[in-house]
This record gives sequence, structure tokens and C-alpha cells, in this order.
Amino acid sequence: MIDGGFNDLEKAVLLWVIDYYKDPKLTAQIQTAKLVHREWTKVGFWVQLKVSKDVASINDADGLPIDGPLIHSNDIDYAAIALLWSNDGYINEIEMAAYGDFFNENVSDFTLSEFKPAN
Repeated sequence: MIDGGFNDLEKAVLLWVIDYYKDPKLTAQIQTAKLVHREWTKVGFWVQLKVSKDVASINDADGLPIDGPLIHSNDIDYAAIALLWSNDGYINEIEMAAYGDFFNENVSDFTLSEFKPAN
């Protein structure tokens, strides 16, 4: 169970990542994650988080993001992408960004699907 002060959308994104990647180290980090700060940018969010350093580090691929789900909602212009960022092997931020011009501050109804980047 994820709590850590996250809202429903943030929790859903983190649970989606656990289910999609099935990586024990990433799962352990997410399960210890706590919200540090949330910044609404009007087209998305930067969500800073802190995880326990008592769990194993992940391979953070030189700072490249971990692809999260696409977020679909009437509260978001077109759709949005969610990414998890890490530093030194520990996740530290969720980025959510709309493909259009708005991402409401409160997203109440949403679905998540797999993000398939173009080749």
C-alpha cells in the first residue's frame, strides 16, 4: 500500500509502475516513498519525493527517466505522460506533463494506459 501523502493520481501512477515493471528494487523504493513537495505548472506537475536509502538502489541509466503511464482525463488537454526520475539509483521525482495546454490542478477522473514511445 502506498500512502506517503500522495494524491489519488500520484498513487495510481506509482502503482502502475510497480505493476508494469515488476522490479523488486523499484517496488521497494516506491513502497517507501514520501511526498516532499508538489508543484503545479498549469500544464502538469513536478512531484518531489524521498525514498528510504535502506532499500537497494536501481540502475538509473545515467539519469534517464523511467517511462510511466499515459494519463487520460477530461481534466487534461489531450493526455499526459508520467515519468519517474532518479538520481544515484533512487527515484526522486514524478513528472506529469500534458500534451496540450492545460492540466487541471485537481484531476478527479482518469485512466492510465501504456506509453509507447515512437521509434
